[in-house]
Amino acid sequence: MEADYIIVGAGSAGATLAARLSEDPRVTVLLLEAGGPDRALELHVPAAFKKLFRGPYDWGYDTVTQPELEGRRIFWPRGKTLGGSSSLNAMMWVRGFAADYDEWAEAAGERWSWDAVLPVLRRIENVQDAVDSSLGRSGPQTVEGQRDPRPHTAAFLEAARELGYDITEANLPTGQGFSQTMVTQHRGARASTADTYLRPAAARPNLRVVTNAHVRRVTFADASDGEPRATGVYVDIA
Repeated sequence: MEADYIIVGAGSAGATLAARLSEDPRVTVLLLEAGGPDRALELHVPAAFKKLFRGPYDWGYDTVTQPELEGRRIFWPRGKTLGGSSSLNAMMWVRGFAADYDEWAEAAGERWSWDAVLPVLRRIENVQDAVDSSLGRSGPQTVEGQRDPRPHTAAFLEAARELGYDITEANLPTGQGFSQTMVTQHRGARASTADTYLRPAAARPNLRVVTNAHVRRVTFADASDGEPRATGVYVDIA
């Protein structure tokens, strides 16, 4: 198999990158995913996400021992299917405050400032019933309020209100308080990057998606500037 671009892993980054690169019909894109397709019902029903851990759609990682946690190892689930961990996670969509990004910019440069990051966030998001102009309304990633929040969430927010804290809308750029988390869902179903980025691009003739394709090694060659350049992969296809 040959392509102009080979992407290893169809997770949150890989699915998005494949969709964006294949917008250019002049290039070919090959997306390799070690896991299988995301057809199982439990991958799309939000309430079923806990059943996905340690199963066929999870790499089932554990961290190394953590000295600060008395030597314990922590379960670290990672998605192994189209959409990657966006097909496995709890779907919470949580932005930082504007001040958080500006603090990043002080350490890493202006490209991480709130003013620089905001257009990217808005380009990603399609927030249903958005209450603030900073929230994106036309991006591919659907974001909704929770349709069936648990009763203890309302009790928690009411307790915060009684203690004098502000109850705010989620993901606003300024101000602090308590809010109910928004989720990456569409009409009550999970909206993974496989749903929001990859499937709309799947019919493009210049994009090929191969599942059950476990990449074992990346090959490199020296580029003209002396830096190594990835040229291909060794892959096992089940």
